[in-house]
Amino acid sequence: MRHDFSQAIKKQLCANVGGKCSNPNCRKATTWPDYTGTKSDSIGEAAHIYAASTEDGPRLNPQMSVDDIKHISNGIWLCSNCHTMVDRDVQRFPAELLKKWKHDAEYAQYCEISGSNVPNIVSPNDAKKEHLQSLRTSIEALHSLLNKSLDYYNQSLRRFGITLDAEIAERNILYHNNLEYIYTEFNDSKQKIGELLSKYSLEYGMELSSLINQYGEAIAFKTHSDCFGDIVDYWSGFFKVIDTSNELRQQLFQSILLVMQQVYLSIDSN
Repeated sequence: MRHDFSQAIKKQLCANVGGKCSNPNCRKATTWPDYTGTKSDSIGEAAHIYAASTEDGPRLNPQMSVDDIKHISNGIWLCSNCHTMVDRDVQRFPAELLKKWKHDAEYAQYCEISGSNVPNIVSPNDAKKEHLQSLRTSIEALHSLLNKSLDYYNQSLRRFGITLDAEIAERNILYHNNLEYIYTEFNDSKQKIGELLSKYSLEYGMELSSLINQYGEAIAFKTHSDCFGDIVDYWSGFFKVIDTSNELRQQLFQSILLVMQQVYLSIDSN
């Protein structure tokens, strides 16, 4: 049986970190007003440090009581992507690491409100791990976005075939929000990955950098402009390339994760 936090604790966990994801390599804002301005939307979640059950779950601690499981000390505020990531890979994200994230994020929020300086004391190996984790977070975000985009294409747009761009242009209001989100996240993720590779490629190693560049090549596509300089076939190019590269993308993504794990383990051995 799952034991969730109360709404009051969820609200407090969010407030304690200023509504930001506690993952130091993410720190994404998780709440914002909806378009009406009358309420807030959120991608934030109150995640359990130790499993939400006494029987199974990520980072299971069968010695914990139900009250301990539901206590605020067992909670950490994360964005939905980071919550999924830490629960899928408990070896790389043990409870002690999540506790540190929680403490550091809450202390950073305290410093921000009080006007104090946040100390930044990081060992060289810890810095390398943070750089690698930041890259992994960005790669996972991009890969997840492309998978969701392909699902959206298959469900809503594939049937238009060669008239796809004309359909989007004619009925823009039907697709605008989803496509704007895809466009922004796609380009932001690519830019972030490019910046990380530019700064830390020597730390990541040739094999990992090469795999990521192969992933980037697999999703590259060309567009054309009309006589006014406007791009006229962006979405047909985008959806075609993520459709045709799907199998290759999945293979490259798994290879990237495997090599990342090897690089991560090698940091401590040096």
